[in-house]
Amino acid sequence: MMLTVMLCILGARDFCDIYTNDTVCSGISNSTHGDWSTSVKDGAVRCELKCSEGYAPDKCNVLIDKGNGTWDRDIPNCVKEPWTNGYPGKVVISLVTGVGLAIGLFIAIHILLYYVGFTPRGVRRKSCSACIQSPDTKSGSVFACLQRAGVKGCAWPVNVTVFIAAIAATLTTLCGFLGNYCT
Repeated sequence: MMLTVMLCILGARDFCDIYTNDTVCSGISNSTHGDWSTSVKDGAVRCELKCSEGYAPDKCNVLIDKGNGTWDRDIPNCVKEPWTNGYPGKVVISLVTGVGLAIGLFIAIHILLYYVGFTPRGVRRKSCSACIQSPDTKSGSVFACLQRAGVKGCAWPVNVTVFIAAIAATLTTLCGFLGNYCT
């Protein structure tokens, strides 16, 4: 034991497990609903707060000892998990995010089309679209497709793109919730 403590003090951090279990992490204020564990990674002493069932850390739960009793982050506490931290809550928030994005994109597309001059009543006078309109606009051209979208709504490729973006937002939000927010 004495040799391990001496090696740790002299900077051989790989030998610090026993030493740190007794001193470094035990010096952190005790969380009412969690316990601290100690490890050494890349020569640095790490203390990790593991919360009891139904509780979660209020900030990053991994601290790295900077020496002299200081840490690289604020000390976390275990707090009661709100309903949004559970799996059903995270799914609900993710779905709301995806649906909100889809609705927002549909609205943004129609506002943009209206702004450049493709309105439900046709091409608006003195607009960007009026400037590029030609007398021989062909069916199926980009201009014709944009005008159709302005009058009747977006074509299926736009709808599919918005739908894919909404799914991506839902999955990204869900993965962010399920991942570890501590780097």
